[in-house]
Amino acid sequence: MVDFFKEDLELRDTKNKIIAVAIEQFSDQGYDNTSIRKIADIVGIKGSSIYNHFNSKEEILEEIFKYYRNLFYQMGDVFEIKELHHSDLKEDKILYVLKCGFDSVINILKRPEMINILKIIIKEQFKNQKIRNFFLEEFIDKPRKVMEKFMKELMEKGIIRNGNPYLYSQEFQAFAIYKMYEEFMLKDVEYIDIDDIEVQINHHIEFFWNSIRK
Repeated sequence: MVDFFKEDLELRDTKNKIIAVAIEQFSDQGYDNTSIRKIADIVGIKGSSIYNHFNSKEEILEEIFKYYRNLFYQMGDVFEIKELHHSDLKEDKILYVLKCGFDSVINILKRPEMINILKIIIKEQFKNQKIRNFFLEEFIDKPRKVMEKFMKELMEKGIIRNGNPYLYSQEFQAFAIYKMYEEFMLKDVEYIDIDDIEVQINHHIEFFWNSIRK
């Protein structure tokens, strides 16, 4: 997908203008409170002209999801944990694997449009089933399954304490979910201290690793 957020609004094609404006409006005003006509007015086209590009507001939302997925998966080795060979069983390699997903999150927080998308997801999931399903799939199910598999492999190789790999994966993932709600729901901040979050992530990974290692 074209990285239209690096361009001025006037330089984007109409479809990408619609998406950019929709992200801003959904984030600021809420999905339900944003009309097709309002998006069209800001873009500078007639309301009916949006339907030359999208069949509905829901289809615009799907395109926003697509943009998020495409960019997120380009930012690191997310959900691509390969089976570790004997030579990879060193602590620094394991810690690197544990940090991969968080690195992608940090990179996302450096982009204003991605922060707005996260605001939409966190705030609107309680009212919108499609957004709730997206959150469940991308933020809960996918990372948990990958981490559960990784924890099971480390147990089988005798690297970490025996236990329930599903619960281990939940414990590891819980910090990320908590921080999302804190920053985007409870604080609703316009500025996020990325350096501070990165420090907290490193502390979390260190604490988690020291809790499960043999």
